[in-house]
Amino acid sequence: MIALLFVAVAVCLAILWLWYRHYYEPYFVLKRSIGLPGPTPEMFFGNSRSIVDKGWIECTKQWSERYGPTYLYFIGIQPVIFTQDVDIIHSVFVNKAGHFLERSNLPNMISDEKANDIGGATCYEWKRMHRMLSPLFTSKKVMQMGPLVDVCCARMMKRLDELLHDNDTIDVYKLFGNYTMEAILTIAFGRDVDSQSNEGKRLSECLSMLGGKTSKWGMIGVSTIVSHASWTMLVFRALLKKSPLGQSWSYVRKVAAMMVDERCTNKTKRADILQGMIDLMDDGASKDDLAFNKLEVNANAKLFLFAGSETTRNAISLTCYCLASNHKVQEKAFGEIEKYFSESSGASLYEAVENIPYLEMVVLEGLRHYIPVKHLYRHCIDSCALNDNLLVPKGTLIYVPILHINFIPDYWSNPDAFDPERFDPNIVVNNTEGFLSFGAGPRICLGKRLGLLNIKMGLVSILRKYRLDLANDTNVEIDYSGMATYPKYGVQLKLIPR
Repeated sequence: MIALLFVAVAVCLAILWLWYRHYYEPYFVLKRSIGLPGPTPEMFFGNSRSIVDKGWIECTKQWSERYGPTYLYFIGIQPVIFTQDVDIIHSVFVNKAGHFLERSNLPNMISDEKANDIGGATCYEWKRMHRMLSPLFTSKKVMQMGPLVDVCCARMMKRLDELLHDNDTIDVYKLFGNYTMEAILTIAFGRDVDSQSNEGKRLSECLSMLGGKTSKWGMIGVSTIVSHASWTMLVFRALLKKSPLGQSWSYVRKVAAMMVDERCTNKTKRADILQGMIDLMDDGASKDDLAFNKLEVNANAKLFLFAGSETTRNAISLTCYCLASNHKVQEKAFGEIEKYFSESSGASLYEAVENIPYLEMVVLEGLRHYIPVKHLYRHCIDSCALNDNLLVPKGTLIYVPILHINFIPDYWSNPDAFDPERFDPNIVVNNTEGFLSFGAGPRICLGKRLGLLNIKMGLVSILRKYRLDLANDTNVEIDYSGMATYPKYGVQLKLIPR
């Protein structure tokens, strides 16, 4: 009898603890301490089901209209502060960046690797990796990569001429996918892989899969469950390994590891990003030393392969779409390009893109309209107050909706217009802090210079020879469900010889 009573008490206490930990504490105690308005969470799910039912974009838009630019919602029991306030964002990314150096506290759904890349590194790991990797992306280093990108542009133009032999309309999204993959393999890994080869096609398909559409529940559903118990990630990883997404991730990881092994075995020296990481590799070094172990080199190689290809592909493809939709801007860009080459006989493609300011203005405006990554997260690693009136408890996620911010009239005059002049460094911009396509603060995109170089060199190559126009079947519908945004039906454009 006493034993049964003991069991009953234990069960009641367990239920009481679960109720407190997974319902009362997050949805009442924590919400009260943060003090922000927001939608009412439901037990276990938080506000996840609303996001799944309506879609992330529509749901957050409705909440913003109801609760203002900054509010609180929950993914499971994970508190998330949504903010479109640039003053708060500046505090998170710059002024108090030391409290928000981690991008997310949720574990990687797909990968169970024992080493993080710089994108997913925790606070200390990130600081150490950043000190080692930053010198590999300086202006001088990127300049040395210019001739290699030039070779990739020439190959792209040759392929383009062949595609346009019988038809003046092509999918530039596919064309630039091949170009950006070849470019990152060449300049970062010293690998000359033709995108039309079996190896190139397989890698291109896998990279597209990683940035593509997820299921309706996708990351939201998994994150909801994991927020309650992190060990459940083991189950999801086991299930995902055999899925197309998991297999694509495994293939990209395999290719990255193969390139690292090949370079280490052959002991060849090249002036590229991979060589820079290998030169800093020392498996016997302590965790306090500025040295990579091999697992970290493999992890970062995989990151650069994905990020350097897919986000750049989206940016250049959709910038071309913007130019095809705005002939006045396109002709001004073409005029600036022609003017430079006529005044600088024998100039290289790299020299041209570095000396045509309007070209970068066009690219930045394209990135504002069609952002490759729709949002940014920051994880609060140490409780702090923002702007003296907003308390952010440790463990809270800050959600920054770049997509929304890029079209807020308070930050951009006539935001729906495609107007590169707003990025003219010689005029006053409404609020430059509203442009977050590369992030901001210490964790700003490390490959920003390299990405812009690839985009601008590709654009100059195309615009010098062809005029871009919309095709009859052009239908640019952006899918926001995956890790990266992408055009569902590609980007069909008509290219007319100049």
